[in-house]
Amino acid sequence: MDSTFDQRTRSDDDVVLDLKGLVRALVRRSPVILVVTALFAGAGLGASMLIPPTFRADTSILIENRDLQLPSRLQQQADRAVVDQETVASQVQLLTSRDLARRVAERNGLADHPEFAGEAGGLLDSVLVAVGLNRDPLRVSPEERVIGAFMERLKVYRVDGSRVVVVEFTSRDRVLSAAVANSVAEEYIALQGEAKRSSSADETRWLGEEIERLRGKVREAEEAVEAYRAGTDLHLGANNTTVARQQITDLTNAIAAARSDRATAESRATELEALIGRGVAAAADVIDSEAFRALRSREVALRGRMSELAVTLLPGHPQMQTIRSQIDDLEREQVAEARRVLETLRNEARVAEARIRSLSETLEEVKATSAVNNENEVELRALEREGAAQRDLLEGLLVRYREAVARQNAEVMPADARVISRAAVPSEPTFPQPGRLTLLAALAGFLISVAWVLSVEFVTGRALIRVAGTPQKPTALHPMATEVPADAPAPEPRVAQIRFALDATLSARPAARAGSGVDPAAVVDGPAVLYAALIADGQSRLAVMTVDDPSTLRPMIDALARTAVDDGTRVVVVDAVERNVGRHGPGLSDLISGEAGFGDVIRRNRRTRAHEIGVGTRPLVDGELAGDTLETILSALESAYDLVVVSLGDLQADDFAGRAPLAADRIVLVGRPEDPAVVRAWKALLDCGMVDVTVVPPTPGLGAAAA
Repeated sequence: MDSTFDQRTRSDDDVVLDLKGLVRALVRRSPVILVVTALFAGAGLGASMLIPPTFRADTSILIENRDLQLPSRLQQQADRAVVDQETVASQVQLLTSRDLARRVAERNGLADHPEFAGEAGGLLDSVLVAVGLNRDPLRVSPEERVIGAFMERLKVYRVDGSRVVVVEFTSRDRVLSAAVANSVAEEYIALQGEAKRSSSADETRWLGEEIERLRGKVREAEEAVEAYRAGTDLHLGANNTTVARQQITDLTNAIAAARSDRATAESRATELEALIGRGVAAAADVIDSEAFRALRSREVALRGRMSELAVTLLPGHPQMQTIRSQIDDLEREQVAEARRVLETLRNEARVAEARIRSLSETLEEVKATSAVNNENEVELRALEREGAAQRDLLEGLLVRYREAVARQNAEVMPADARVISRAAVPSEPTFPQPGRLTLLAALAGFLISVAWVLSVEFVTGRALIRVAGTPQKPTALHPMATEVPADAPAPEPRVAQIRFALDATLSARPAARAGSGVDPAAVVDGPAVLYAALIADGQSRLAVMTVDDPSTLRPMIDALARTAVDDGTRVVVVDAVERNVGRHGPGLSDLISGEAGFGDVIRRNRRTRAHEIGVGTRPLVDGELAGDTLETILSALESAYDLVVVSLGDLQADDFAGRAPLAADRIVLVGRPEDPAVVRAWKALLDCGMVDVTVVPPTPGLGAAAA
């Protein structure tokens, strides 16, 4: 063969996209592209002329809480929550209701307008009805036809993040589009006002009935309170208290006053009794008596007269004696008066004490009566609370009734919305826009024509071009080749050594192997020469076995793997030897049974640096070695590795029939060519249909080197 040592090309070619060819095809077909683009642009312009123009106007409505400014409801309005999204969504549904649409249609006379009555449609509408793509509007009632056309042209939506609702209306009449959009907003606000007025009327009627019912209940509650009060003698006195409690208060105050009077009388009597012993003059400040004061004044006057007469008269003078006698009589009268006052004070103390006893007895009686009344007051207070609750409820309903009457009688009822932007008459149609429609049609025609040209190029295969394959792995000369092409590149040192050994073997083989039973051409001396032969023949799957000495098999495989790895070849060694079962964990048998994947069984040999797959956790049977599953596994390995070496171990000649159908590119027998067992095995393999069977003699010292 003419292939070189350092490269080997693939038999198949790759294809790539021919971008330049596609550009040339587009340029070549440019007249067709321009014609199609022009036709589409003309069709778009014609369609824009046939379609009647439509105009769109929009009105903006703000949804908010609004009500009559009644004084009693100002605080309630301040506390009302902000309108939520659900409320706004509900108002959008109200704006698109059929009742509102019916009112707007009647207000603007849409039934008399051809666009809504369906009496005269455009040319396009007539064509669509004729081909059955549109429903014939004349087959429904006039009212439903008007409402259906109105709802198709009406669009209501909420502006995101706000409480603003936009009402859009589309019509062929620009003035009508603005008028209908404004009418929708006005009728919506009027409808809300009517709904509020109707709600106020219903509320007024209900409140009137409730007020009459509550008035009866309040009257019954008050009558029950008074009847119970009269039956239990719980009449009210001053300060809105019961008579018993008022009596207790009065008696308590009277007892306190009597005790004070007794204490005052006793203290004055005690003090007066003590002062009388020292003299009546000392008790003058204590005795509160007019008679005593008169006697005391007369005594003072007589003593003054006696003092005046003592200046001119002697003590024995009759006048002096008369005055002294009068003074003694006055003193006796004063003492008698003092004793009378003392007895009076003692009587007052005794009277106060008797009064205290009497009042205390009366108080105890009143307390006993009050204890009985307290139990009755509990029931009375319950009746009073019931009456008060009925009165409060009645007063609240009266306030609401007055407010409802005020809202019902109001001329204008404010709605919970207001128009913030009225629709103006549009100046330009919304659809169609001839320029934009023509441009879009031209762009569509251009893209369709370009896609058609490219599709033709791909279908015909002109869009793809073939390219040569890239080099994959080193190659070498066939073992029987004796000449190297003149233009071949200089071999690398490792390949040169392999070729030198191959040439030496070929030149010496006829003389050395003439008497053996194995064809000398089938004998290869050493792993290096075997590797060169494999590369030269482009063989990637190798089965290795022995018949005489099992110890020579593994060193030869390791030497072959090391030689291939040193030459840059990716090698994997698959072990199928039965005695190695379970030595390296999951392996080939586990792959075949599906219990493990490639990532679980592939490992690297540290000596040879080649990948290896063990025999697995169980031995292989003959059916598995010849089955499709093993063939699939080896094919998968060939797609990832340059050389797949299968070790079959030491076999006998009658075992070859079951082991040979591995579909290997080459079978290698490790043994001496002159050994009868090797000759017999070689011939048995040829009889099994194997074309390329090679014998590799064991090299002395290879086992030690491998170890």
